[in-house]
Amino acid sequence: MAAAALPTTLHDDLDVIQHCDDGSIVLASNALTGRRWEGSVWCFKSAADVPDKCVTAVATDSGVADLAVWSSTRFILGLDCGAVELLCLVGESPSILETRFYACDHGDCITSISLSPDRSWLASSSQDMCIKVWDMTSMICTNTYTPAHSGAISKVEFTTDPNVFLSCSQDGKVCSWDMRLPKPAVTLGQCSCTPTTVAWQPGSATTFAIGYDSGEMSLRDIRSTADTCLVSRHERRIHRLCFSPTSPNWLASCADETKVYVTDVSKPEGNPFYSNGNHTQFVRGLSWEPSSNRLWSSGWDRNVREHVPSSPMDTNGQGDAQ
Repeated sequence: MAAAALPTTLHDDLDVIQHCDDGSIVLASNALTGRRWEGSVWCFKSAADVPDKCVTAVATDSGVADLAVWSSTRFILGLDCGAVELLCLVGESPSILETRFYACDHGDCITSISLSPDRSWLASSSQDMCIKVWDMTSMICTNTYTPAHSGAISKVEFTTDPNVFLSCSQDGKVCSWDMRLPKPAVTLGQCSCTPTTVAWQPGSATTFAIGYDSGEMSLRDIRSTADTCLVSRHERRIHRLCFSPTSPNWLASCADETKVYVTDVSKPEGNPFYSNGNHTQFVRGLSWEPSSNRLWSSGWDRNVREHVPSSPMDTNGQGDAQ
């Protein structure tokens, strides 16, 4: 397939930021033009190059709801139109992004996508209450769970097992799905508040975090429906949770507000030890550098911000969680 048109500008709404293994980053930006959402994807050699030193960019046919990095040259998009799209970075000086796969199989907006840890499978969730699983070798949808929930699904997230993923929905449920089983779904609990996102702890076989529309976050063991840690810091709906790959107990969070928090979930009190409120609009994207405890955030203010949480005792300047 040919490359799409180049976008003329980086839109204000930076909804997704993701790091590649080589340290380069990919941004998804969106803008409402009239009654239609327009999207675009931008590649940079480093976060410090945003927004002026772009390697390449491409316009999408609708807004980009989520983005997953398959490799440093291959990126998967979940689009508002219900499509899954694979972009490949080809050529040098200039590089271009080409569409290698496109399938509009969902009946409503895609809300999230997640790659399995071995990068063999992709799960996509949607407001159509369905979850689809894609074989990344053939790019064929091998499983469709419909309805997976009785409400719009806000998040899917693979565990450390490439056959098992989680989902959460507006129906108040968090579910575990094992693709090897004829009846794959297990309900992990009916939440008192609506779950809005989930994140699996790196290296753990059992532990994951849940974000709620109340602004609370909880830590839970997949073998139990009881929370092991409850954090109440955000004042609005949790939008995204992201564990550090190098310090797995560090959980970054953002909500429908301008602050970024980092919490050490190994502490029983679960208090954030780092906060930053430098964004002037909602924070939407979070991404840790692959080999350091350096965190980057993106927001609806067209800014990408750097965060360097140093330790749970950091209470200086931007690191003060009070």
